Amino acid sequence: QVAVVAPGSHVELQGLDEVDGGTHVALYVHDGSLHSAIDTPLGPNDRFVVYAPNLAVSAHGTEFTVETIADEETMVTTVEGEVEVQAE
Repeated sequence: QVAVVAPGSHVELQGLDEVDGGTHVALYVHDGSLHSAIDTPLGPNDRFVVYAPNLAVSAHGTEFTVETIADEETMVTTVEGEVEVQAE
């Protein structure tokens, strides 16, 4: 898994844990953008979630970008694969 933080962005690693034999990663994009590429599918107990001020993006082995546009606006772009987006 590769995560590229755009210059000037503020991204926080909120969690990196092993739970039930799987790896759970949580990142929070406060400002700017984060491009993520997951080369191999995640295992059944793995989780990779990117949070932004108004949503959560769960990845399932894909390539995507999360970019904060304004306080209440975030853009999610999927390059390959699929993600699950949950808005507040």
